[in-house]
Amino acid sequence: MFFLPIGDEPNPPGKQPVTWWLILANSAVFLLITLPLKLKAADMGDPVLNEYLNLLVQQTGEPARYLIGHISAYDVFVYEYGFRSVDASGLTLFTSLFLHAGWMHLLGNMLFLYIYGDNVEYRLGAKAYLLLYLASGVGATVFHSMAFGWSSNTPLIGASGAISGVLGAYFIWFPRNRVKILFVLFWFVQIIFVPARFVLGIYILWDNVVPWLFSDGSGGVAYGAHIGGFLVGLAVAYRLAERPPQAKGRVRGGTSEGVEEIPDEQTPEPVPMRPKNIDYRSLFVQAAQRQDYLSAAEMFSQMRLNDLMRLDEKAFFATVDALSVGAHFPISISMLQRYIGTHPQGERLAEAHLRLGLLQFEQRKRFVTANQHLLTVLDLQPEEQVEAKAREALEAIKRLQKQKGKNETLN
Repeated sequence: MFFLPIGDEPNPPGKQPVTWWLILANSAVFLLITLPLKLKAADMGDPVLNEYLNLLVQQTGEPARYLIGHISAYDVFVYEYGFRSVDASGLTLFTSLFLHAGWMHLLGNMLFLYIYGDNVEYRLGAKAYLLLYLASGVGATVFHSMAFGWSSNTPLIGASGAISGVLGAYFIWFPRNRVKILFVLFWFVQIIFVPARFVLGIYILWDNVVPWLFSDGSGGVAYGAHIGGFLVGLAVAYRLAERPPQAKGRVRGGTSEGVEEIPDEQTPEPVPMRPKNIDYRSLFVQAAQRQDYLSAAEMFSQMRLNDLMRLDEKAFFATVDALSVGAHFPISISMLQRYIGTHPQGERLAEAHLRLGLLQFEQRKRFVTANQHLLTVLDLQPEEQVEAKAREALEAIKRLQKQKGKNETLN
């Protein structure tokens, strides 16, 4: 029996440059440094070789004359540029993230980065994503060293700690995504879809926490680094959970290809100024009843939490629907986001997620964000009409993503 993750869905539009540059950088280091040095014998005049050889003699008990014939130039290079906690340095904290032991080590890491990295980069933005990746790698190394003491002279290498940070962020931000799994049982081959949180839960708990509890750090797999990186990703994503996606801004035009994109920071929102002696809830209802929906939206933005909890939902959804058409749709999005945040158990929560998902899909062309809201609708077990609209939109997103993939292949 064989399981292999090969993709996820939904995927963000376009290519995410930092993810691909990281894959390229790791691969280039392997092809240009690792492979040539693996095929080259160690330089007998290199003082680092003597230090490394003494370490091997202590660890294995084998004579130096036997070990010298099994040491490549890459072994010495790893000893020098991998992270050794007994001789920690700022340089090796980062160089160790781009070194791998072999093909399988590299390919496994790059596959996980390819599957999960694009969504996280799209959600976080390129610069912050790169910072998360590097910070997770450093955090993973530090966590592993703290777990097993700062006296290890064995080099720690690999990108898996940094990538685990990406997985931790994915776990928080994309709970309803699905992972494509290649399932092989003898002659039976099938692609199955598994909830992302289940796959990542298995990864961190069964593949890392359980072995780590029974490990002394000498087994060749840095379980502590995987756990440390994952925790960094979890912490960052949880801290930014309420932050709106830094994705691509809102799209002006009928398609997401070749059109102007306006940053979210330009989305107009009234500035709250909440004098205590004004009944904004009543003013909101009155404005909605006379169909002055812009004024109603302004009154809504001024309402306090107590007023929001006693919200006239008929007036609210009438205002949202009226402003969803035309240039005012960002105001509807802002209102729906606030409603969802303040009504986690609301009777019409499914309708709010449906409207928000449709706006993100139809107006902003944000397939990933829209998909999350539409899947939430299904989780809430709504009325048949609401469920049908959500499923119809999900199918439309799938068709557009497949069509986009075909177009990119043809080009």
